[in-house]
Amino acid sequence: MAEKSSGSIVYGSKVAVPAIRLSQVRPFSTSGPAMDDSGYHFDTHRFVEKLESEGFTRQQSETIMNALDEVITESMNNLTKNMVTKADQDKTVYTYKVDFAALKSELQMLEKNDFSLTNTNNERLVSEIEKLRQRLREEIGRTQAG
Repeated sequence: MAEKSSGSIVYGSKVAVPAIRLSQVRPFSTSGPAMDDSGYHFDTHRFVEKLESEGFTRQQSETIMNALDEVITESMNNLTKNMVTKADQDKTVYTYKVDFAALKSELQMLEKNDFSLTNTNNERLVSEIEKLRQRLREEIGRTQAG
């Protein structure tokens, strides 16, 4: 539970450190543009004014705002440190597409070679069967003649 004591906020036995005074509005946003009235825009000046209207001093309000800003910044850094850029993602997708195209081409070539080999084997077997038929006819002819 927080208590107000002589211009500082006290949490248990810890006292919040005073912050540097704000001289301008500092909007917070992730690397994209700030959004209007969408709930994704962190207006630090308005946040400090809201805290002051709730009874905090200017120094306390700025300290809370700075702490919140640090937490949000650290959280965003933790979230984004393992993310890739759009350019890296596009490069990877392009590489995958090229690899899949090469694989498809290779598979088609292997299929064509297998088909050709199967046709060759089939023609060889048909030729051997025809030779065996011819030989069988000759044998039957010899046995009937002799």
